[in-house]
Amino acid sequence: MASSTNRGVDEALGTGPTLTVAKGANRVTFVNVWTTASAEDQRQLVEAMTAETSLLTSKPGFISMAFLRSTDGEQVVVLAQWASEEAFDAAITNDERAMAGRRRLEAHGKSSAHMHEVACVYG
Repeated sequence: MASSTNRGVDEALGTGPTLTVAKGANRVTFVNVWTTASAEDQRQLVEAMTAETSLLTSKPGFISMAFLRSTDGEQVVVLAQWASEEAFDAAITNDERAMAGRRRLEAHGKSSAHMHEVACVYG
């Protein structure tokens, strides 16, 4: 049984929230690839991210977010959808609490983050 700490991560495999990728959708997708030194760092990073999630989900413009763990224990990919870059900036970049949360996450890995729009979808 999933604990309340990692419930959101596990729910994505069942009937929990979904992340929709659609070209032309009224949203932007923030992709952050975290590199970790070990599977233990990866586990701790996902736990820390899960603990910080409530800071974001109630922000205006937030749509959805998913954490992907690599099977080799070396990466965590964050996919977060926002209504606009302005909503993202207001929620993250211009919010000291959110930036402090990001600094806490940096104890577990190194990130490379970019904003994306969907160019193509197949399948």
